[in-house]
Parts: sequence; structure tokens; C-alpha cells
Amino acid sequence: MVGQEDKPVILVVDDEPINLKLLKVHLAKKGYHVVEALSGEAALGTVRDEGITPDLVLLDIMMPAMDGFDTCKALKSLPVLLDTPIIFLSALTDSSVKTKGFEIGGVDYVSKPFDSRELLARVETHLTLRRQEAKIRLYADNLEAMVADRTRQLLKAEQELQRDYEHQSLLNALLKTSMDNASLEELLEKALAHIVSSPWLAAPGKGAIFLVDEARKATQLAASHDMPDFVAKN
Repeated sequence: MVGQEDKPVILVVDDEPINLKLLKVHLAKKGYHVVEALSGEAALGTVRDEGITPDLVLLDIMMPAMDGFDTCKALKSLPVLLDTPIIFLSALTDSSVKTKGFEIGGVDYVSKPFDSRELLARVETHLTLRRQEAKIRLYADNLEAMVADRTRQLLKAEQELQRDYEHQSLLNALLKTSMDNASLEELLEKALAHIVSSPWLAAPGKGAIFLVDEARKATQLAASHDMPDFVAKN
């Protein structure tokens, strides 16, 4: 949104200069920054060429060359104005006119000659709604990010708990094996079987245990599981 000192920007589109002047006077008294356009083409140029993105558009329907309906469609085709409220201004009272305005993206309709209090009330209502929608979208985005972050944290915690459980289960199995009445070779084979069954190993199912002979400064293979022949022979 582009404005002066954070004032809401209102684009007023009407082919009658007197109407533009009158609308600007009422809107400026309420603290709005008013941008004027005498035609639909000028309104599009204001947004596309001058880079002004209004917070709300007041749009006359009966204009030459490009009427309010065509202007509304063109403005709504611009991504920056997709969610911008457009209020139609017209002396036409036919209900089909109002219906068409709503169908192409208008949010409200003010009859000419307009009552300034009604006009300002409708303008403020739609600006308030837009501010609330922006807050809701921001909250939804933040909530989505928070949920995603919380989900990642819970997944990480679950993985850590699973690893802790697996580690503890392995330690318990090794402790139980160490209490068996068996030879050292049998104990090492059983211990290795427990170790290589652990899923957190880089190469599960494979492993070997070597005994170190410090006196001879040599190692001896004591147990192996699914290891290459050259390891088993060493």
C-alpha cells in the first residue's frame, strides 16, 4: 500500500471533475489520501505506471470509452488489486446493475447523489474489514509456521526417544548375555549378534569383534557377522 504517513489510500475514479473534487473533500477530512482518475484508463495507469496501490477504490459506473464494469475487471486482473475492495458509485438504481457489479468483484454500491455520511461509513467499514482480513492472513501464516516448527520438534524428539530406547534395549541385552554360563567365544558371538541387529548402525547386520593382545601387540578376530572374507581371515 502506498500512502502518506500511513494514511489509507483511496483511488477515486469518475469522469466528472466536480464529483472528484467533492469526494476528495469529504475523504480528506477523514484523513484519507485520495488519488484521482478521470477515466478507467487513467485509473489503470495510476496503478501500473505510477506504482500506486490503493487500499480501496471508489468507481463510477457511467463513464465514456471504458465504463465502471470494464474498469473493475481490468483493475481486478492486476495481482496487487486482487483483494482490494471496490465500491461502485452510480445514479442507476436497477437491481441488475448492482448484481452485475457484485458478480465482477465489487463489494458495495453507493447511489448518486450520495450522502457523505453513508459513503464515509461504507468506506471505513470496508477498510476495517480489509485490515482484519490482513491480520487473519498474517495470523494464519504464523500459525502454519508454528505448527510446522512444532511438528519438526516433535519428530526430532520422537526420533531421539526411539534411539534412546534402542540403546537401552541393546545395553540390557548385552548385560543379560554377559551373565550367561558360556565360553568367551560364545559370549562374544551373542554380543555381536545383538549389536549388529541395532538399526542405528551405519551398516546394520555387519560387524566384527577383535581382541587385542597387548603383550604381542597384535589383534585377533574373536567374532564376525556377514563380513568380507579378508576380515574373517585376519
